Amino acid sequence: MSAPLSLANVSFSYPGTPVFEGLDLTVGAGEFTAVLGPNGCGKTTLVRLASRVVAAGSGTVSLGGDDVAGLTPREIARRLAVVPQEEAGIFAFSVGEVVLMGRTPWAGAFGFETDKDRRIAMDALSAVDAADFVERDVREISGGEWQRVLIARALAQRTGFLVLDEPTSHLDLRYRVATLRLLAELREREGLTVLVISHDINLTVRFAERVVLLGARGVAADGRPDEVLLPDVLSDVYGTTVVVRRVEGIPVPQVYPA
Repeated sequence: MSAPLSLANVSFSYPGTPVFEGLDLTVGAGEFTAVLGPNGCGKTTLVRLASRVVAAGSGTVSLGGDDVAGLTPREIARRLAVVPQEEAGIFAFSVGEVVLMGRTPWAGAFGFETDKDRRIAMDALSAVDAADFVERDVREISGGEWQRVLIARALAQRTGFLVLDEPTSHLDLRYRVATLRLLAELREREGLTVLVISHDINLTVRFAERVVLLGARGVAADGRPDEVLLPDVLSDVYGTTVVVRRVEGIPVPQVYPA
């Protein structure tokens, strides 16, 4: 089986600003991978490359073994579901209507949802424990509930591969923990491949089995949390001195400013 995502010798620049040079990265099926790194290292750009929002300057970005350059947006959306960092414009939709939007890549010629689509949407809402507010206006739900709705919409795409860009950035501690725990449970229960972009090192690595640390124009470290969370490596990448400690009751190292 081909890897859900592979970047081979990928280079990319915004005008006047190099981001990646010869980036090699593969995300294996069924992994829960966290991508960490400082501002400007290319974490969100990685998501944009994977979903072909931007095109690589050189190298190859593949989804399921196929170069994204040869895939239509519809084909990409059938292989990759993205939960963006910011959702532009919340209009007067119900929760159920938003989740049904995840079925768009699978819609027929006339674009009408079917009974099957509605069943899949409800299954997705149930998976994130949000079925009880299917009829509610999305403008009237909490930030934590909205995050679950966005994850449900991604689940409704039925891609098997979720990419989430800073999914906990606007949530309080309770909902940050709940969101990451939910992703870990979905990965375990449904075999999903999960890729999370995050600034929250200490919380994210408690759930991810693999950590990819991005540095200047590429991967600075890649491996298990205890292999990547090393003081010298982190201090070099983030440009500030850090200490790494073991905390009783937490199975992975924790990172603190010196």
